[in-house]
Amino acid sequence: MPSLDALAREYRDVQLATLVKEVPPAAGWTYELKFDGYRILALKAGRGVRLLSRRQQDWTAEFGAVAASVAELSQPGCVLDGEVCALDARGVPSFQRLQQRGAPGTRLAYFVFDLLWDGAQDLRAAPLSERRARLEAVLAQARPPPSVVLSKAVVASPEGALELACKAGFEGIVAKQRAAPYLGGRTKTWLKIKCSLRQEFAVVGFLPYLKTQPLVGSLVLALHEPDGQFHFAGKVGTGFDHAARKSLYEALRRHESKTATAVGVPRYGGLVRFAVPRLVAEVSFSEWTAGGHARHPSFQGLRKDKKPEECVRESPAGPGLTGPR
Repeated sequence: MPSLDALAREYRDVQLATLVKEVPPAAGWTYELKFDGYRILALKAGRGVRLLSRRQQDWTAEFGAVAASVAELSQPGCVLDGEVCALDARGVPSFQRLQQRGAPGTRLAYFVFDLLWDGAQDLRAAPLSERRARLEAVLAQARPPPSVVLSKAVVASPEGALELACKAGFEGIVAKQRAAPYLGGRTKTWLKIKCSLRQEFAVVGFLPYLKTQPLVGSLVLALHEPDGQFHFAGKVGTGFDHAARKSLYEALRRHESKTATAVGVPRYGGLVRFAVPRLVAEVSFSEWTAGGHARHPSFQGLRKDKKPEECVRESPAGPGLTGPR
């Protein structure tokens, strides 16, 4: 049985989906819900379990209940790929609840959608259809009530799958080619289609809520562009509660800068306070403006599993799937 360290070295490149405008036709594709959480690889060797983010950050202690559930699987060893989410009262993943995962009543679930190693064989070269069949067999042994949940396929037409996901409050769907192997990095065999625009932004400053109170009024957002610099991408002032405004103020004060840390940041009448990009904000918005800024944005929470340099503009590819990744 390989050690957890050996598994971590071998299974470090997760497969990522390419954002597209339209759902691909049903032939050869399967559709799954797009979950709103943290992407996690679960490594199991005997009773040992390690939960790793896509950047190899160890989240085992943070998601202790999930790690304990993985340890209870009767499979002696495996590598699972999935998303850890916090569920709302309807059982729908909520990214905002994930930020408050220590609060009473918050329930975590690990939605698993792939099996990369079954304890005896590396399955990455096998087609998705085979990996899924083996995954279902592994998870069928989980003890109820499970914190480890199979990400089931959405049985509907391509357009119907997206409509069902949006009406249920999910972020969108992921379409996957059934015959394709598991490939590290961003691929064209996994495609994501979102119900509304949403992505990560680097935080490069803030506007105070009130001059006399230590609270954030708005976050100044930026994206890492191909020239290697951060560029202003708008500001977001909704989606915060009082506690978030206070904690963000305290965090940004620690990274405050005397000069702008992104190209094109307005001074907002001298009220803006610049910050070195250390925080990543998840933001939903209606559309991109002609100037490349997020319109009608709403703050969803901070992402501790992403670096500011990873915040690039997500533009959906067209039918030829040749757009930016």
